[in-house]
Amino acid sequence: MTVCLNVGIKKSPDCSYPAMMVKQDKENDLAMIKILKKVVGVEKMEDFKGGITYKEQFNFEPSLGDNLYTLGFPSFGGENLTLTRGIMSGYSDGFIKTDANFNPGNSGGGVYNEDNILVGVATAVSGGDGNIGLIVPMDKVMEFLDKCRK
Repeated sequence: MTVCLNVGIKKSPDCSYPAMMVKQDKENDLAMIKILKKVVGVEKMEDFKGGITYKEQFNFEPSLGDNLYTLGFPSFGGENLTLTRGIMSGYSDGFIKTDANFNPGNSGGGVYNEDNILVGVATAVSGGDGNIGLIVPMDKVMEFLDKCRK
């Protein structure tokens, strides 16, 4: 597999990074990958400037009507990073529902609230004319990351 990294919203991503899957959670559509090539200009994770990171003291659960934002490379958005907004619409089978417009290319991307707090990972769209995006909530993401650390 190849991983694409983006250095700016007006630039196309650099898709020259080979990677391999280390662990997978099929039920929640999550995967841990390892980039196999050194990322130019990055010696350690702290070198990723401006990133939004998960905080260990995180204890946030969105409420109905909260604005949610997702970043990704949806098929209709071309090669540039695209921000999409929606609201928290409820829960379904342990997933957070949103009316944000999810498309191929959003899956696996972070979903944030207005304070840039990571609330989950975009995963799927429930079909029908009024598509609803599904988000893996952070408690499930953290359970998966804990399993990856073992």
